[in-house]
Amino acid sequence: LTSGSAPPPSKPKPKTKHSKNKEEDEVSSLKSQVKEWKDRYKSISMSHVDYRKRLTDLKTQLSRARKVVMQEIGDEKLAREILDSKDKSSSRWRGRAQQISILQARLRDLKKIVDSGENKPKNKNKKAGMTFQDRVEAKIAQSSESRKLKNKLLEEKNNKVKA
Repeated sequence: LTSGSAPPPSKPKPKTKHSKNKEEDEVSSLKSQVKEWKDRYKSISMSHVDYRKRLTDLKTQLSRARKVVMQEIGDEKLAREILDSKDKSSSRWRGRAQQISILQARLRDLKKIVDSGENKPKNKNKKAGMTFQDRVEAKIAQSSESRKLKNKLLEEKNNKVKA
């Protein structure tokens, strides 16, 4: 052998039964780990698909709810103000249920006024042929006329004060 030349190729060591069993055990262990990871991946992938479907459904519901709110309120800018306001009671906007309860209270008050007016003898003959709705409408018209007269008198009074 000369110096500088490569050493002769070494012969591979013969594998013993012990080393073969060890390698097979490692391979089977790795295969079982791979199978576990594949199963985990499948289950996570399925749950991901379920969550994605649920997210899509929730987005659809949110979109529908926004449309309903917009129809109820009528103005997108006002709707944003109402939804973004921190103090919900300070908002001037009233929902349908609130408006109904306010109108029902007003109707009860008007019914009381009409009923109390029926007990007076001077109004009894005049209202005998009127339906309840006619009496309520007349009372509303009368109150709006009186408001107009009051406003007119206030304007005249203000004009006199200015002059």
